[in-house]
Amino acid sequence: MKGPARPESLILAGVLVPFALLLVAGFLLTADDPARPAPPVALTAAPPPALPPPPPVRPRPALEADAGAALPAATDAAVPEEEPPPGLEGAFAVLRRALTYCFTDAPHHPTSTHLRVSFRARPDGRFDGYRLLARDWQDPYFEACVEDVFEEVAFAPLASGSPILVTHTFVLGAR
Repeated sequence: MKGPARPESLILAGVLVPFALLLVAGFLLTADDPARPAPPVALTAAPPPALPPPPPVRPRPALEADAGAALPAATDAAVPEEEPPPGLEGAFAVLRRALTYCFTDAPHHPTSTHLRVSFRARPDGRFDGYRLLARDWQDPYFEACVEDVFEEVAFAPLASGSPILVTHTFVLGAR
């Protein structure tokens, strides 16, 4: 023989049963009817306003005190690109390709730029000691890309057993 229903059971049944019925009714009433097509979407919104052109970029002075003055503007032909040191022609070909990619990948790059850097070419085919000495165009994303190039790019190992210290001006873009 069973005893009378406990008050907790009645409360649970009185709360859970109506809650379950409300859930079922909500699902049935909010379900999409496949026979009813969706209302058309209006595509007459106004286009977003055009972005203003970027501000003009001015040359920034040299970063290092011993580097002298800033490089002249890229439109001046006063700073020719130096020849690579003997034995580093292959390394410079790899660097030039990677630096050109950084330059052309920058969103608002000028037609050309001069970039003066110093670094060591290690005998194992890696670069270290990279320093940006001067540039005639300032873009933090470009400069970060250049730094990544010197950290990640490798070249054919050197025949000599000692690192070669290099200071070089790269001319990127139209010549």
